[in-house]
Amino acid sequence: MNAEIILGMAIMKLYLTIGEVSKIKKISIKSLRYYERIGILTPAKINEENGYRFYSVDQLLAVDMIKFLAAMDLPLKDWGKYFRPGSGFYLAELIADSKSLVNDQIYELQMRLNKLELAERGLRDNENYNNIEGFYKRRIPERNFLCHPLDDPRSMVEFHKKLTLLFEKAKENGLSANYPSGILMVWTPKETAYYTYLEIYEKVPTGSFSMCVPEQVYDCIRADREEIMQIHEKYPKYFSDNSDTVVIGADSLTSPVEFRAYPVELQFAGKYDAPFLSAQRS
Repeated sequence: MNAEIILGMAIMKLYLTIGEVSKIKKISIKSLRYYERIGILTPAKINEENGYRFYSVDQLLAVDMIKFLAAMDLPLKDWGKYFRPGSGFYLAELIADSKSLVNDQIYELQMRLNKLELAERGLRDNENYNNIEGFYKRRIPERNFLCHPLDDPRSMVEFHKKLTLLFEKAKENGLSANYPSGILMVWTPKETAYYTYLEIYEKVPTGSFSMCVPEQVYDCIRADREEIMQIHEKYPKYFSDNSDTVVIGADSLTSPVEFRAYPVELQFAGKYDAPFLSAQRS
């Protein structure tokens, strides 16, 4: 074997074919060709006669970094942010960006879980109390509402428009919101005000459009949605005994959900002296 052939074989041992890289790194040839096309992994040598691609052994580490980038859901187009010719690959920056992205994903998943827990609790409560007739007492834990005034509480169109606004407000403020929702009636001797409300997972300060309802025992009854607008005539005792009161008309969705008008649970809070009422008067 002549010296030229021996030298050629020695040189070739320093390089790997695209197929060899594919097998070693468990990555498709198609992906390697794609990396070359977008300019993030150019073969160390290309045979001009047959077009065969050869990669240096050192480039196997570059393949690992590209796979790391992809595994972290960072765009491959950002490769140039971390690899700078002449100075190497900035792994610390990739790790920092990856941690930031993962923390964002954890936050988003926790928000989704909070929403599901709200919906699950509301559904479970509705199914537990759905078939009770007449008044019953029920202890309900502390709840947090976003609220929006209703001009026409009888209008389901307005109700759903305001509900959509509340979902948007929750999203803008990083709050986990889901059903339960419904109509909130705030009554004082001088006026009656109605609100669309949406329950949120996080506790927020009470203000003109938010409300923290403390844990308490409610007098509850199942009713048609329209009854909250006729409640003074139907249940006058509650309004003669209490100067300020809140009645919550909670949607009573059960599974499977039928797309039709469904009853609400009227929750009478009795005497209710909360900052929310003061905020409404200001």
